[in-house]
Amino acid sequence: MDIAKRKAPAIDKMQFAGTTHPVVCVDAGRVAEHVRTVLAGWPQVSTEPDAAPISVVGDQGYYSVTSPFLDEPLHGLSSVGAACGAIVDAAQSFLAAHPDHLCLHAMSFEIAGRLVIATGTARMGKSTLAARMAAEPVLVYADDMLPITAPDNFGLALGVPPRPRLPLPEGSGETLAGHVRDHAAADDGRYCYLDTSNIAPHGRTAPIGVVLLLDRRADGPAGFAPADRAEALRHLLLRNMVRTGPASALTGRLEGLLESVPCIRLFYSSLDDAAALLMDKFAAWPVDAAGLVEGQPEPGTPLEIAPRSGRARGRAIAPEATFMRAPGIVAKRVGDEVFLFDRDDTTVLNLNALAGAVWALLEEPISAREAGALLADAFADTPRIVVMTDAEALFADLERNGLIVSA
Repeated sequence: MDIAKRKAPAIDKMQFAGTTHPVVCVDAGRVAEHVRTVLAGWPQVSTEPDAAPISVVGDQGYYSVTSPFLDEPLHGLSSVGAACGAIVDAAQSFLAAHPDHLCLHAMSFEIAGRLVIATGTARMGKSTLAARMAAEPVLVYADDMLPITAPDNFGLALGVPPRPRLPLPEGSGETLAGHVRDHAAADDGRYCYLDTSNIAPHGRTAPIGVVLLLDRRADGPAGFAPADRAEALRHLLLRNMVRTGPASALTGRLEGLLESVPCIRLFYSSLDDAAALLMDKFAAWPVDAAGLVEGQPEPGTPLEIAPRSGRARGRAIAPEATFMRAPGIVAKRVGDEVFLFDRDDTTVLNLNALAGAVWALLEEPISAREAGALLADAFADTPRIVVMTDAEALFADLERNGLIVSA
């Protein structure tokens, strides 16, 4: 009896400079083609035979990704989606191999020899702004992941181009639409990787010139507004993607970065207006932050963003139970806010003005109910029930993180 021989799988291996995990494509030639095209600015090196791979496996037109950086495999992906998974994990491999680097969830571009970094909450437009800036005579470093080198705190380009979501958001403008049409390297109708024409090559570094907090608006002109340093520190702490060292050292490093460069808020509704403003104001360094915000127009209507489902609330505490600060907790005040570091220096908790006042009260044993009653008088503009509820929730958070103990 003749037994049909099964066709041997087509295997394509790639390893990118500075990473420790090869990308291995099995029966996924189209994915390998996308990865090579998108990462044309990231040099390849010889593969490490014993390293755990980032694996992409094709099956009847769909693809699965398995990786040391994924808790579970990703299944049913398009070729572009699978390429994206492999590229993100290649970046994770690079960061794992460089534990002294930070990595900010931010967009960035180089102009006149320095970097403009912009970060913000979800859906503030980091990727679309990065894609729009790629149409300008600048070098785009990142639309999502920006490593920060040690000890000089320079931004480092991974060589990964922007990947805007399709279709482009309403009001993106013809400049971005035309740039996407002319410079699409790979797209699946949901996302589009741009080519590397205006992308900083892998390994290029530049000093940081300014940190922007993005404030996307529904309407109105683009402009600048002052940014509170404590708010900026909170943004960077929340958007640092590497947590390998002590929390206090991380906070100190980010605070030092913010002390060395201007930090301001960029509000905008039109990408074209924002790009024109950025090209005009950051064409030469250094910049005068006070001069940038002086005489700026008022921001337009706040953008309505549907709230995401919040995390499950932890166990409640008895409002009348008394607590005090746990021993060994370090507190650092930045402006009106307080940053707490746990005993093991692995967790940092940010306290706003009301929470900072609670922390001050906890120098002596006190209950959530007593603290809320005292603060209700101090924060007279806030409804009493809100202050009392917030105080109880804060006590629960502090207790859950080991920052307070029963008295």
